[in-house]
Formats: sequence, C-alpha cells, structure tokens
Amino acid sequence: RGIAGASFNGQVLPVRVFNNEGQSSTKFIYQAFMHLMREKASGRLTDLRVVNLSLGTYKAEAVADGILRGCIALMRDDFGVVTICAGGNGDKAGRPRTDPLYPADWPECVAVTALTADGANASWSDYNLYKDISAPGVSMLTTRPGSSNAYGTMSGTSFSAPLVSGAFMLLFTAFPEASVGDARDAVYASATPISDSVNDRSETSGSHGALNAKGALCYLKAWRFTDMPRNHWSCESVGYAALKGIVNGYADGSGAFGVEATVTREQAACMLYNYLGDNASAPAAPQGDVDQGQWYAGGVNWAVATGAMNGYSASDFGVGHRLTREQAACILANASHADVDVADPTKFNGLKGTAQASDWARAALIWAVDEGILNGVDNGDGTRSLAPGQYVTRSQMAALMTNAIEAGIL
Repeated sequence: RGIAGASFNGQVLPVRVFNNEGQSSTKFIYQAFMHLMREKASGRLTDLRVVNLSLGTYKAEAVADGILRGCIALMRDDFGVVTICAGGNGDKAGRPRTDPLYPADWPECVAVTALTADGANASWSDYNLYKDISAPGVSMLTTRPGSSNAYGTMSGTSFSAPLVSGAFMLLFTAFPEASVGDARDAVYASATPISDSVNDRSETSGSHGALNAKGALCYLKAWRFTDMPRNHWSCESVGYAALKGIVNGYADGSGAFGVEATVTREQAACMLYNYLGDNASAPAAPQGDVDQGQWYAGGVNWAVATGAMNGYSASDFGVGHRLTREQAACILANASHADVDVADPTKFNGLKGTAQASDWARAALIWAVDEGILNGVDNGDGTRSLAPGQYVTRSQMAALMTNAIEAGIL
C-alpha cells in the first residue's frame, strides 16, 4: 500500500522458495520454476514474462546445478521469461565480494548491482565481470511487516533487482512481441554510464551502467524500424520521437525509418505539427507550391499559420527542398516562441565554422547551441563544427526535437 511499482500496474505473483526456518535451496527454486512452466504451458499464466530472484549463494557446488540453470534457460527460450537476480551484498564486514554468486552470475540471468541515490556504486555491492546492470539499492523506502501502515528503509541488491524486473515488465507490456534477448539488449544498450571516482569499477565490473527504463523503451521502439542499426547513435532519440508520434516510418510497407535520408521542409512541418498541432486545422497556406491535396498540407498549413515556418517567400514555401541545420534552428525557435536575442553565445563561439552561418539564422543558431538543442558535428579530432548549411537527416531531426522537448523548449 502506498508504493507505486516501476511497471505501473504490473501484477506480482509471489512464489515461496523458503521453508518455515527461512532456509532455501536450489531444489526449492527448481520446483518453483517447474511450477511456473506448468502454469505457462497450461495457458493460466499468459502474461508472465519476468521472474525476480532476490536471493543467491556463493557455494561452489551451486555452479554445477545444471537442472536449475536449465530451467532458467527453458523459461527464457520456450516461454519468453527473463530471470532477474540480486547481484550480492558483500561480506559481513561490508566489503564487496568479487567471487561468483549463483544464480545471478549465470549468463542465462540478469545480475543487478546496487547504486546510491546519487548514482554512485554502493560500496558493499558485489562486482565482477558477470554482473549486467545497476539500479538504486541504498536506503530504499519500502513497506515493512508488522502493521498495515509500517514503512521503512532498507538496502541491498534485493531492492535493486525488482526495479530492473519492473523495467523489463514495462518493456514487455509496451512490446509484447519482444523477445527476452531484445529487451535485455535494449536495457544494456540504453544504460547510463556510472561515474564514481571513489568506487570506480568500470574496468572490473560487467555492469553496462545504470538502468534507464525510458531509454530502453525508446531503443525497443527504434529497433522496430527495419533499417535502424542496433548501435546507431540516434536509437534513443528516434524511438522517443516515434513513441511521441512525432515521426513514423515510411508508409510504403517496408517498415523502414529512413535513418540517413534527409528531411524536406514539408516533413519538418509535419513533425512539428504532430507534436504541437493537436490535430488543429488551419487556413490553406498562401504559397503556391503547397498542394492542398497532398499528405503534408495539414502540417504545412499549421506551420505557416502559427509562424513556425514562413516559407522562402509569400509564394514559395519550399516543398521538396531539403532542410538545413540553420533552418531547423530557426523553426524550432519560432515554434517555441523563444527570445533568441538573450542567448549566451559562449558555446556557439566554441564551435568551428560559425562564420558560415547566415545572418538571418545567426541568433537562432546561438540560441539552439546555448540550449543544447544543436551540439555541432563531430570532426573526429575532439572538435565540433556548426555546419549550418548541412542538410538534416531524419534521425538528426528526431534528435533535435527530442533535445528541445527534454530541455523544456517545446
């Protein structure tokens, strides 16, 4: 009571694997997995996709338990169920252990280490190359036994693992067709790097970083596009924009997004309209090249009516023309009604190629760079260039809009 789960309305099925003396064994856990597999096979547990095990043992004989390990693999391969495990809480003196913990450190499982509230590694949390992901686990507010109103704080990877389990359930709810491998890869790919100078484990831990549930959701969405590479820099932005309905893939049935395809001016207008337009209708744009019978008409009409885009002239909107980076800065400034004249030019001046900016776009470019919407093009030598005349790709436009939304601009 009184606590929201990481997967919102995800249901929990508790399965007891301890006896009356508080003791467990791999046999008990094996029997629990067999019970779940029978329930899955019978069709009574169709929604079960995640098993959480906030327990483990360091006993060497556990590694040889092929029956339990086989059950976990069967749950993954035959029933699409991922097993999330607490990664271990160190020794009795509060020192982290680096020896294997089972079942967490089997490759069939997702092993979770603990973080503090500020995102640093918990000093006592186990680490080794078999760990997979990290989540908060220090002074976690939780319900306590004793009364219906008892709350308290507790620490341990037993509290970190359920947060990861909730995130996986969120992914499977959004994408029921996703495999365990897809969801796991999305969680790992989107993880946030852990910066911790006191307990730096970047070279000695297999953890991909801190759990980023939103990012994982975006990655899974982006990967639904047939031309999206799994390691593409824009995965999170494209997925976010797609989830928000800002941009979709091509309507030709290919399932492609057009990752490296350039954005036309009418496409940019429609992206803005999809996010800001609220399906509002607008008078027909006065520019003669805007065909009111085409798919883009509603978006262009709205963009012109609101002043987000003004066109090249009163008679020419620029339909079919590719959008440049400086044009993108201007339309985002227009759409957000930004006061571009008060922007700090410091970051802008730190980029190469600023002299190439058009006079009409300079103030908007300074504003976009200052706000973190436009970050420059990587030159590969540690420097970045403004590249104001460079054409914007569809993935770059998704990133620009995502940056603007997350900065509170749009």
